Amino acid sequence: MKKFFRIFITCCSVFVAGLFIIACSNSEDLLEERVNTKSDKFTMTVNATKGSIEDMTRALQLSGDGKTINATWSATNNEKVFVKAADGWFEGSLTPQTDGASAKLKGTISGQTVSAGDKITLLFPRKEIDFTGQDGTLETIAQKYDYATAQDIEVLSVENGTITTADATFYNNKQNIVKFTLIDKSTGAPINATHLTITEKNTGNGDPSDALALTRDGSTVLSSGDLELTLNGSTNVVYTAISYIWSPYGTPRMTLTATYGGNTYMYVNNNITFSNAARYYDVTVKMLKYPIELSAVTSDYVGSVIGSDGKVYIDVVSALAAGTKASAIIAYVGNDTGDADYKHGLAIAMKDASGGTQWNTIGDSPNDNPAAYSTIAEALAAKESGRALSSGRNTDSWPSFKTAYNNSINCVNYGDKPSSGCSEWFLPSIFQWNQIARGLTGETADFTDSANDDYKANNVNKKILRALSALLQSSGHQFENNSTYKYLASSSEKASSYIWVYDIYDGNACSEGKSSAWPRVRAVFAF
Repeated sequence: MKKFFRIFITCCSVFVAGLFIIACSNSEDLLEERVNTKSDKFTMTVNATKGSIEDMTRALQLSGDGKTINATWSATNNEKVFVKAADGWFEGSLTPQTDGASAKLKGTISGQTVSAGDKITLLFPRKEIDFTGQDGTLETIAQKYDYATAQDIEVLSVENGTITTADATFYNNKQNIVKFTLIDKSTGAPINATHLTITEKNTGNGDPSDALALTRDGSTVLSSGDLELTLNGSTNVVYTAISYIWSPYGTPRMTLTATYGGNTYMYVNNNITFSNAARYYDVTVKMLKYPIELSAVTSDYVGSVIGSDGKVYIDVVSALAAGTKASAIIAYVGNDTGDADYKHGLAIAMKDASGGTQWNTIGDSPNDNPAAYSTIAEALAAKESGRALSSGRNTDSWPSFKTAYNNSINCVNYGDKPSSGCSEWFLPSIFQWNQIARGLTGETADFTDSANDDYKANNVNKKILRALSALLQSSGHQFENNSTYKYLASSSEKASSYIWVYDIYDGNACSEGKSSAWPRVRAVFAF
């Protein structure tokens, strides 16, 4: 991909010949001389070239193949290059005299002083680096947002009102140009949005900060926040100039929110790989409509959250903004839930439950599950639901059942489980854990494998992370990749003293003692 750089024109203060001689006269004469010098008009001509192949200058035009952007000067598009001296901006501007990657810039400027040996800066296309007010078109970006700078250009001479400088190479762009193609993920139809909000947050420090610069002074960020684009709704192709703020706290989290046909469509990416600046990206974004009813979700909505109002939102933050609280994360959508009453999907609690995890080890207890599965294949084939066991074992004798069953009180603290269309909280069976692992990863293997990299914490967490705000992406919310506390309890028994557990460190199922304190409890409900 080609990269582009913006043109910034900087001018250094210029002192005309004779200034230092006049300095020997009285202060009134000196002041008058400086004012006259500053108001002089200068003719300035600069040979402007691009830098390396990565450091392109200037105006943008989509190439014939539609996959890259050509950056060239245009003598016909009223392009302007501004000049900055040490004391400030000159009035007036330079314009390219020819088309192409290299061009002669020429114009009349005034209002600052300059002398031979000074250094000036050239800035294109405006004096202020401002990314607000974009309309999603490449033409507007080329005219107003394709900033590039030529810095420390030496003034060679100032004679007879003519400024001569060294050649200028434009580089040091502060933005990427990104082409977003907006698609409805459920239908494949184009989203001809009328408004697009681009949000970037640095998520690695527990206190999310803005990752998009809205205004700059060179490398200095003057303001930051969400980038709002007002579009005409005639196309699903949106071009935008994006200026990132470097952060030591890891990869930013990008959220796109589009308005189309009175509906809101959203997309979240937790793994941004854009560079800091000077590149062109062509990205197809598959967005989902939010909020929707729980009964309408498809597998595309795995990783979204269910609000306590029973509707589905893209993440915790969106649920809170809508006046509800996140209750659970959709983990599996499909009719094979292991539950005869609820056959649409499974949702997991927002975090691990607190409290004891051990449970009764007396083999002949009347409350023990009469069905024990000596092999994992038998446990999976049984398609058992943990919901059938929760009510009977909601006692202190089986803390893991009790903790799961009372999850909305003991654990979540974000919002109660929706009151209709779903079951109570329960401890999932090993079959249901297998379905959850499949749903969160998109893989189809099962726990009969001795190990499965796809079902390890790092891969399972990818969808879970989308649901969480930056402040919740911590231990207890996503699954830990921990070799000690690596087990997730299930309701499926192997024998009188053993249960089947999901080993999220190794990506498989194994057995663990009922009295063990190692397994953690993550409650689920069926819907």
